[in-house]
Amino acid sequence: MDAGSISPPIAGSSPPSRAALLRHALQHAAHQLPAQAPLEVFVHHNTLHAFADLPFFDAVVAAQKTLGVRCLLREEQYREAQARGRIRTEDIDAVLRESSHLTDEAAALFPDWPASFPAPAALRRLLILHGIADLPDAALAFRIAEQHLHERMLPGLPPDALAKLFPASPRTAQPGPPSLAAQRAVLAPLWQVCLRLGQAVPRTMAAGEETPFLRDLLYQKTNEDPDDLVHPTLIPLCGAFLDHGQAYLGMPDREKGFYIAWRQVLTAGHAIRPAWERMLGRLLRQDTTSDPEKTLLFLLDELQISDAELPDFVAHILRQLPGWAGMFHRIESAGSDVGLASRPPTVALLDFLAVRLTLDVLAYRDVAERAGLPTDLSVLRAQLLAERNTSPVSSSLSSAHHLFQLAQLAGLTPDELSQAGPAGARALLALHAKTGPAVRRRILHQAYERAYRDPLLVALRDNRQRLPAPPPPTLALVTCIDDREESLRRHLEERHPAVQTFSAAGFFNLAIAFQGLDDPSTFPLCPVVVRPQHLIVEAPAAADAQLQKRRHQRRKRLGQLRLLHHEASRSFWLAPLVTALSAFTSAIPLLLRVFAPLSATRLQRVITRRLLPKVRTQLAASRDDESRARATDGLFQGFSFDEMAARIGALLENIGLVRHFPPLVVILGHDSTSVNNPHIAAYSCGACGGRSGGPNARLFARMANHPSVRALLLARHIDIPPSTQFLGALHDTATDSIELYEDDLSEATAAALPALRRILRDGLTHSAHERSRRFVSASPHLAPGDALDHVEHRAADLGQARPELGHATNASCIVGRRSLSRGVFLDRRAFLVSYDPTIDPHGTILERILLAVGPVGAGINLEYFFSTVDNERLGAGTKLPHNVVGLLGVMNGASSDLRTGLPKQMIEIHEPIRLQLILDADPAIAGAILDRQPSLQALVCNEWLTLIVLDPSSGAALIYRPGLGLVPWQPSTPSLHVSHVPRSVDHYRGQRDHLPPALLSMSHPVGDRA
Repeated sequence: MDAGSISPPIAGSSPPSRAALLRHALQHAAHQLPAQAPLEVFVHHNTLHAFADLPFFDAVVAAQKTLGVRCLLREEQYREAQARGRIRTEDIDAVLRESSHLTDEAAALFPDWPASFPAPAALRRLLILHGIADLPDAALAFRIAEQHLHERMLPGLPPDALAKLFPASPRTAQPGPPSLAAQRAVLAPLWQVCLRLGQAVPRTMAAGEETPFLRDLLYQKTNEDPDDLVHPTLIPLCGAFLDHGQAYLGMPDREKGFYIAWRQVLTAGHAIRPAWERMLGRLLRQDTTSDPEKTLLFLLDELQISDAELPDFVAHILRQLPGWAGMFHRIESAGSDVGLASRPPTVALLDFLAVRLTLDVLAYRDVAERAGLPTDLSVLRAQLLAERNTSPVSSSLSSAHHLFQLAQLAGLTPDELSQAGPAGARALLALHAKTGPAVRRRILHQAYERAYRDPLLVALRDNRQRLPAPPPPTLALVTCIDDREESLRRHLEERHPAVQTFSAAGFFNLAIAFQGLDDPSTFPLCPVVVRPQHLIVEAPAAADAQLQKRRHQRRKRLGQLRLLHHEASRSFWLAPLVTALSAFTSAIPLLLRVFAPLSATRLQRVITRRLLPKVRTQLAASRDDESRARATDGLFQGFSFDEMAARIGALLENIGLVRHFPPLVVILGHDSTSVNNPHIAAYSCGACGGRSGGPNARLFARMANHPSVRALLLARHIDIPPSTQFLGALHDTATDSIELYEDDLSEATAAALPALRRILRDGLTHSAHERSRRFVSASPHLAPGDALDHVEHRAADLGQARPELGHATNASCIVGRRSLSRGVFLDRRAFLVSYDPTIDPHGTILERILLAVGPVGAGINLEYFFSTVDNERLGAGTKLPHNVVGLLGVMNGASSDLRTGLPKQMIEIHEPIRLQLILDADPAIAGAILDRQPSLQALVCNEWLTLIVLDPSSGAALIYRPGLGLVPWQPSTPSLHVSHVPRSVDHYRGQRDHLPPALLSMSHPVGDRA
């Protein structure tokens, strides 16, 4: 639901009750809270989902005003990018050409612009190219007095301005900046003129938005934050109530809701409470209904919150702990999704607000009493508001400093500026106000994105029909669309030309509830917005039934021993002995884990296999009863053959694999394994709800191999020859290893497995080598053969904060034929989605792909985007002080708000670029899909991503512009070209940073054929 879709009660009807207004205010405020799911189902989403109905840059401004967050990089970060060539002048000029309204606006706003000044549009361009400092008065005064700022020119002045301000005869002209004496001779008089004009035209500084609520008023008055009293009490209560299984003892009465459970805890037994809570018992006794809504209404009346203030007040209170409040709302609205861990049956944001406000009222009274202020909260608020100074402040010094910098950019001498007088000064300051930091950052950001997009589109354009057709494939590999698979696909194709690769969303069109061999319950393996209808259970093969029984008994005994140890370690009498014995027996494994993590992991794997031998298993894909009777949990037991054929056929059509099948098709799901990583679900398959895609890949292969399914596929004109066999597999993206599911293999396929393993290991080796260039721990001269050991070591290291960088380089999504991008080095920055426009004349396949890929790709991209630009408020900050709480999320230390977004270690190398969605499709078909799909319109028309369409017939590129539709793309520099290199390694060898696209010769085939 968009923020704008939450409407107040209809005007003209009977006045809504106070309770109805409260519920509406709570609904509206909840929409602005973080929507992050618990750790077990952590998947990426648009952090600013509450503003998704607004155009992107309007949403950035609204979020900054409402939430107090930064949604673009700081201006100095863009200036650093300019300095290293990441943003070029040509990129900025191209953005300005596309933003013609800025030039028109500049001319219209200043009809009496002084003739001696540069044109408004030209000066605005200089402001964007160079920027000017905006210093507080105190800092400005210090730098003038101590650093003689008023006698120093701006660094990097345009040549024209420099020549006009500091003319020199040919005999004395010297390269480089003018001397300090020359600067002082010109700039000191210029500063005096600016200071005089600044006093005549002072800049009015807003006093800031009024904060009428008591918490902020008390903080400003007493310098004591009431939240410092409330949060140490409230946070542990939230963690105990929402606990998903981490707590040894659960909070009692959770089934009655948070508010009643909290009251029950307070009234049971005896406890020593902090002094500020001494009135809590009396306050609760006044409420005899135990109704959180009535409690809230009572407290709102006591605080004198009017109906008009109610929405802002509720949002203000919830934003004090947005992570915890957002988790209450997320669990309340999630329902009983399959696989959601055990949770309280009654979770309501209303309960959280009632407990929160009750504690807030006590804290307000305590802070006021100790400060000698009235404890009647309505009187207190009125008094503090009366004392609040809201008068605007004038700053002639800031105005003078802005004029001083603007005059230098414009090349205005002291005489020219003096002659222009106050009218000229007002014109300059008005131009600066219209080209303030927000405008400059917007244009610089668009140039930042263009500097990535243009070389990418040039590479795809130049790659068109560049390479000869590859030989007939002997192996097809179908991976997830994940950007981390781009390097594996590229290295396999580069080194083994007979390998053909495809990609699709990693649940492979099979939305299932899955129960593994050792899983106590089912969990969904599908996108979080999909509710699975089919249950798939992993069962032991008939030949290993007895082995599974022994394995199960051993697992049960090991679990009992762990439970016994857990309980004994908390026993009053046994705890000292158990602790001492544990320390002794754990010392060697701990030392191994710390100093030899890879060896420790391999040793643990060997011991585990001895104790719990591996059991051959099978997946029951089909159901015998075709009556569609459901199991007691509401799920179908397996798929019917018609359902199998529909799902297999749809995916094969999506990726364009409907003919010329090779002998072997590998369906490769993905997962990630590492230790000490609470955000592990963010590294697993997002299309599988943050879990492994292995079961889906295995199930797909089993279905596609079934003769009955292949017979039904003939009706869709998909003829899979009997010689073709599908094989499921799982790629661990952290260790770069692949596990093959050898289910029901034919003799020919079994004989081909050694060659297949050699090919896959070769691709994994070089993919790991390319990954390692990003790791500071890896030598720039690391040999490819050592790369696999290096990435496996990182995944096993208990102290490794960056076991895998995940999606930290994602920037684009290419939907189209592999020939479009085959042979292009994309630096693991692109989601690759297989699609063949030649078999989709009406865009039916493209439409269903975009409806899935557009929101998913944008969600991943935008969470990385916002976690990067403001990691403390929109991300999770550094992960080093994080502790897992209740298996819900992480918080800093023992008590903090839940940290939402991504930790710093996941985004350190990320460039915040909106997703560049590139379609290999007919522009008319793409436009028609956009016109009839509101969810795609919201993303594209509001510029939450950038849509580019490559016409399959002509190769022309068109880019979507709001209000204009698809218009021809023009690179910022017509002569822009990309590098040609023999192999991938020749492009990335010795490089740590992001690399531009490059065209590979693809002329170095090596190794085996499948």
